[in-house]
Amino acid sequence: MGAAITGAAFLSIKAFQKQERAEARLEQLTKSISNATDEQIQKLKDQATALQRVGVVGDDVVISGQSQLATFALNTEQIGALTPALTDMIVAQKGVNSTQEDAITIANAVGRAIDGGAGALTRYGISLSDTQKELFKTANREERVALLAEILTGNFGGLNEKMRETSEGGVAALKNSFGDLMEKVGKPLSEVLDRLVQDLAPVIDKISDWIEKNPELTKKIVIATAALGGLLVVFGPLLIMLPGIIALFSPVGLIIFGVVAAITALSAAVIFVVKKWKEMVKAIKDFGGIGKVLGAIGSFAGEKITGLIKGSRETGGYIPETGLYQLHKGENVIPASGKSGNTYNFDFSGANIVDKENFIRQITKSLNRGAKLASMGI
Repeated sequence: MGAAITGAAFLSIKAFQKQERAEARLEQLTKSISNATDEQIQKLKDQATALQRVGVVGDDVVISGQSQLATFALNTEQIGALTPALTDMIVAQKGVNSTQEDAITIANAVGRAIDGGAGALTRYGISLSDTQKELFKTANREERVALLAEILTGNFGGLNEKMRETSEGGVAALKNSFGDLMEKVGKPLSEVLDRLVQDLAPVIDKISDWIEKNPELTKKIVIATAALGGLLVVFGPLLIMLPGIIALFSPVGLIIFGVVAAITALSAAVIFVVKKWKEMVKAIKDFGGIGKVLGAIGSFAGEKITGLIKGSRETGGYIPETGLYQLHKGENVIPASGKSGNTYNFDFSGANIVDKENFIRQITKSLNRGAKLASMGI
């Protein structure tokens, strides 16, 4: 359930960003090129919405085509006059599942025809009468816009609406309506994401500065993080040990480790996995399967952890410095304070002892008395 909700939220944000991108492009280009007002821009957006409701082309696709027409120095009124015919031409050339990029491509063809002549449109299957050719040659720019709208309508007029009546077009229209719903859900989620990005940006900048000033410590933290990551993947049930392991780091290292882990979980898991899923699957197959991948991770982690172990005291001996040491079954660990007393090894193999329990008590009593006298300097 959690994964499904996360996936839906991600798709909603993506749908909103797609619409937002198209509208931002329209606003910027029309304002910078033809000094359009907010009211004029809104009129174009409303036109795109109306064309979606009766046809198969999404409003974001229509808006992308409108913004591209603006690059040919057309004002909002001229863009509005060409938009219905442009939408029909998009369906004729790209089908019912057209994209923003498709709209830009078709709008470029229409814009070049205004500047260079309608004859260039013949490659798109557009036919012109001799009269239209002559009129187009002598027409000024504004007249060419009106004439081109007439030519396009004569060739493709009504196609956007007609395709909605087909089974394929009906599905496309449903997708567009669902897309609008996703956009409305994605807007508030996107606002939350924007605030999160703004809050994280200064944190990431500070971490970058710290890493630049502490390259050696950063290297150690990265190695330890990689080793721990491998262990946690292979030995998931041992997750409960993590707090104790983290305690080995310095306070600064602990902070950096936590931040790195959070950023890794947010960015690497979402961005890398989503964008590189196919490559990851192929790489795993080429390596020999998930079993071998996990085995390699385990080996890598084992090597790194082994590298942290300072030595082994299998036969006992003095420990010269603080660190990680390997212990073995049957060994006794005596604290440096000596509070546990001394340890003695006796070999009574072959001895005939009648009362073993009393024998042990007498030896223990003697040892304790000896330790007490030694502590008194006697």
